[in-house]
Amino acid sequence: MSQSQRQTTRLLLLAASTTLAVASARAQLSLVNQFASGVSPVSCAFDPATSTVFVYASFGADIRKYSTTGTPLGAVTRPGGSANDADLVVAPVAFTLGTTPVPAGALLYIDGESGVAEVHAIDSTNGTLLGSLTTGFGNSHVVGGAYHPLRGTLFLVQDRVPSNAAQKNLVAEVSATTGQVLGTFQTTATNPAFTVNFGDLDITTYGNLLIVSSDETEIGEFTPLGTWVRGHALPATVADPAGIGLDATGCGLWIASTNGLVSGLTASCPSAVTQGSGCPSSGGNNLLVASTLPWAGGTFVATATGLPGNAVAIAALGFSGLPIPLPLSLLLPQGQPGCNLHVQVATADLVPVVAGSASWQLALPADPLLVGLQFHQQMGVLELNAALAIVAATSTNALRLTIGSY
Repeated sequence: MSQSQRQTTRLLLLAASTTLAVASARAQLSLVNQFASGVSPVSCAFDPATSTVFVYASFGADIRKYSTTGTPLGAVTRPGGSANDADLVVAPVAFTLGTTPVPAGALLYIDGESGVAEVHAIDSTNGTLLGSLTTGFGNSHVVGGAYHPLRGTLFLVQDRVPSNAAQKNLVAEVSATTGQVLGTFQTTATNPAFTVNFGDLDITTYGNLLIVSSDETEIGEFTPLGTWVRGHALPATVADPAGIGLDATGCGLWIASTNGLVSGLTASCPSAVTQGSGCPSSGGNNLLVASTLPWAGGTFVATATGLPGNAVAIAALGFSGLPIPLPLSLLLPQGQPGCNLHVQVATADLVPVVAGSASWQLALPADPLLVGLQFHQQMGVLELNAALAIVAATSTNALRLTIGSY
């Protein structure tokens, strides 16, 4: 993290501590729906494309489907062997499992009951087997897993039951094509109190792992390398969690409990709202978008496009917008007509422009005080001539950003 980004982080924490005294209360997961599955689930998954909740019961012969209100939608036959150490995952993107292309939305069944874990991909509408992979991980106790779209790998989690202490509460990153173990960590290495009984994991939109366990009353958040980020308390009515499935935004979660209940939860969602408009430059129309949303514990990325080829960008950040846009011509003689500043600037960074684009990122601490904090961002663009003199000053639109968390 650069010195200016460290300064920005300090400013964010200061603003949060002075304006959001009750933010920690808003950082809780909220229960939005709950239904009885009629079985004893050991895993679940959610398909955002069809709003279908999938549930697998202990040693079940099939995988059951439900609407988000709990209406049964039928079932498909389970591939592989029956198990109570098993998991379901909806493929978030298309990827290759072993040598088989698997489309986004395919349903993965992870059989961790005996020996190493096996991963089977099926068509969720009719149960047709698409492909399988035998991994190199597991000691008859793999209870959960997920595909990591940012890393292109599988993550699997093993429970606390193995007799070998080094195998307990173990998470592995596994190649999706060969099944080879690429790395492991124990949940108890960075949080000795977090153990996995019946359990599962899923991947946040910013790449961290969310792990549930029937031993715990919170969701544990870990980095892919095993660093404990923090716990996210579950509502009191959500007990004995064994399965987890996220929606495409990461804001909606489904939890299956061994007591038979399936619960829909919502997080304190981050957001990005466009404010004002950009103005034209020699590279096109200056446009700023949020490439990722501002999650506490994640990295926020903003990208500007349509910029001149020979230019430098200034990423401005503040905690309020200007009530009246300020023309850049009042700040610089090179300011172009219709180009305005929309942000009350608290800090700024120089950002290189490459091929007409500039990206700025900020690592946000996993601090509940940040949840709900709004900040504003905009990029100014200084076009340069061959002698590196400023020949034009233009600007992008601004973004009003709200930090979210689980």
